[in-house]
Amino acid sequence: MNYEYLASFYSQLSMIFKSGIPAAAGFLLLAEQEKDSGYRSLLNTLYQYIEQGMPVHRAMKETGVFSDYMVNMVELGEYTGKLDDVFSSLSDYCRWQYRIARAIREAFSYPLLLLVTMLAVFVIMITKVLPIFKDVLAQFGVVLTPMAAALLGFGETLKDNWQLILAVVAVLTVLAVLIAVIPFWRRRFSAFWGRILLHTGVGKKTLSARFSAAMSMIVSTGMDMEASVEMVEKFFTGFAGAERVAMCRKLVLEGGSLSEAVSEAKLLESTYAKILAVAIRTGKMDTAMVEIASQCEEDMYASLDRLTGRIEPVVVVLMAVMVGVVMLSVLLPLLDILSALG
Repeated sequence: MNYEYLASFYSQLSMIFKSGIPAAAGFLLLAEQEKDSGYRSLLNTLYQYIEQGMPVHRAMKETGVFSDYMVNMVELGEYTGKLDDVFSSLSDYCRWQYRIARAIREAFSYPLLLLVTMLAVFVIMITKVLPIFKDVLAQFGVVLTPMAAALLGFGETLKDNWQLILAVVAVLTVLAVLIAVIPFWRRRFSAFWGRILLHTGVGKKTLSARFSAAMSMIVSTGMDMEASVEMVEKFFTGFAGAERVAMCRKLVLEGGSLSEAVSEAKLLESTYAKILAVAIRTGKMDTAMVEIASQCEEDMYASLDRLTGRIEPVVVVLMAVMVGVVMLSVLLPLLDILSALG
C-alpha cells in the first residue's frame, strides 16, 4: 500500500472514530465507498475480522498488509483510548512520507530524462550520421580524423552487438518494473539507494525529515521518550538510516539525553538538537517536534533544488560537448575539402 492511499485511509478512520461510529461499521462504510476492487476486498476482510470480535490492531496484523510499526501504533491507540488521535498522526506521517518520496522522484526524473536523451542522440550520431559522412568524404579521397574513426568504430561495435544491448535494456526494464510493482523489491532498492544517498547532503536532509516526522507522530500520542525512540527504530527497520536510529536508541537507553543522542547519531543538525533540548526542559516536545519536522522537510526540498540545479547544467554541457565532438570530427575534413576547392 502506498503512502498516498494510507494517508487518506488513516484520515478517514480518524474522522470515523472521532464521530463515535463503531469500528466494524466504520470499515464497512469505507468498503462500500471504495472503488478499487483490491482495496475494497481488504476493507471487507478487516470488517469481517472486527465483526468477529478482533481488536483493530489484530485485524490489521492478520491481513499481512500493514507494517508492524503501524500495527503497534494502532495497538497503542487502543490501549490508551486515543485511537482517533493515532490514526490522525499516522495520516500526517504517511502524508509526510508521500511528499518526501514524490519530491525525490521528481527531482531526479528530469535530469535522468536529459541523460537518456543525450545518450540516444549520441548513439544515433555515431551509428547513423557518421557512416554517411564517411562515405561522402571517401568520395573526395579524405580519410577520417583519428577521433572520428574511433567514434565510428565504437558505433560499428554497437551495431554489431545490438541484440546483446537490447537484451540488457530489456532486463533492466523488467527489473525496473519489478521494483516498482513488488513492495519487497521496492523497499530493498529504496534502502540500497538510500544508503548511497546518506553520504550526500540530500541524503542527510532526507533522513532528518523522515526521523523528525516519525518522532513528531509518536510523541503526539503521549508515549514517553525511551518508548518513542524504540518505536521510531521499528519505523526504520530495513530502511536507510536504521543504524543511526539504533545508535540513538542505545544512547538514550544508556542514560543520555535525546537531544544529545540525535546529534551524536547525526539524525538532526545541532541547531535542531538544541531546540529539542529546550523543548524537553519546558515540556513542549510535541510542539517542537512538529516544527522541527516541518523545517527539516523544507531543508530537504531546498537541498534537492540545489542538487538538481547543479546536475541539469552538467548534463546539458556534457550533451553539447559530445555532440560538438562528433560534429567537429566530420566538419574539419569538410573544411579542408572546401579550402582545397577554393
